[in-house]
Amino acid sequence: MLNIKSSTYNNDLNLYHQLGLKPFKDQPTGKMILLGSYSNEYGQVKVWVTPMPAQFWQFEVSVTEAKSKYLISTGSGALTDFWPSIEKILNNMISIENIERI
Repeated sequence: MLNIKSSTYNNDLNLYHQLGLKPFKDQPTGKMILLGSYSNEYGQVKVWVTPMPAQFWQFEVSVTEAKSKYLISTGSGALTDFWPSIEKILNNMISIENIERI
């Protein structure tokens, strides 16, 4: 049986530092890890990653002004790929409303 481990992508390290998230190293794949949370005057984002070794993200975004909380999951990629959109949601610049399940 393979013992595959995963670590934070090097190109994400600066963003982790800016957001106050804890980088991870040599973690087992397939298990969701809470990296921490980021807050600003608009609300808070909790950040999870599931390394496979590709990395899949989950964000719980609480937007104070909109009095809304969103759970956002992504496909594989680096945190730097998804953070600009998450930040816009946090800053109430993008709003999401489920109008129909199909």
